Amino acid sequence: KKQVQENMKLLEGKSVCGYGSPAKATTALNYFGIDSSMIQYTVEDNELKQGKLLPGMNIPIRSISRTPNKGPDVCIVLAWNFFDSIVEKNKHMKNTWGTVFISIKDLQLPIWEFKKLIDPSYKLTVTTFLEEYGNRYSNYLQNNAPDGAYIKVLPYLKDIENGFFVEAGAHNGSLASNSNTKILEDCGW
Repeated sequence: KKQVQENMKLLEGKSVCGYGSPAKATTALNYFGIDSSMIQYTVEDNELKQGKLLPGMNIPIRSISRTPNKGPDVCIVLAWNFFDSIVEKNKHMKNTWGTVFISIKDLQLPIWEFKKLIDPSYKLTVTTFLEEYGNRYSNYLQNNAPDGAYIKVLPYLKDIENGFFVEAGAHNGSLASNSNTKILEDCGW
C-alpha cells in the first residue's frame, strides 16, 4: 500500500486518467485510497457504465468521445488484463499528446522502476539510487544490471552495507556523493 501511495505522489501535477472500470480495479483503488483527486476520470468502452462513478472513489466514467481535447499525461489501465489491446486501440493518445500508458499493477513497482515508466529520460545513478532507496540495492543490481556490471560493482557493496559509500579509499560518511555517481555507469549500467 505504501509503495502505491509513493508512486501516486509522483503523478501529482500531471493529468491522470484511468482506462476501464472492472470490479477488481475498483477494489484495488479503494484499498489504496486512490480517488478523483488523483485520477480525474476513467474511460470505459461499455456504454452501460458511462456517465456513472466508480464506487467509493467518485471517479467519473466517460466514453472516449467525452475526454478533453488535450489528452492526459498518464493513463492508468485499470483493466490490466487488456493492457496491450487498450494501448494499441488508443495509440493516438501517445502519438498526439505523449500520453504514457501504465498498468494499475505498475503502481506496485519499486519507485525507480516506476519513475522510468512515467519519464523515459529518468536516469538512475549511484547517488539517486543510494539516497532514494537505501540498502535495498543488492537484489536490484543483481537482477537488472547489464551482464558483468554487477560483478564489477561487487567490491563497493560491502562498504555500502556498512552505511557509507567508498570510492578510491575515500570514506565520505554518507550513502552517496557527487563523486560516486559514475561508478555504475562506468561498470556498464
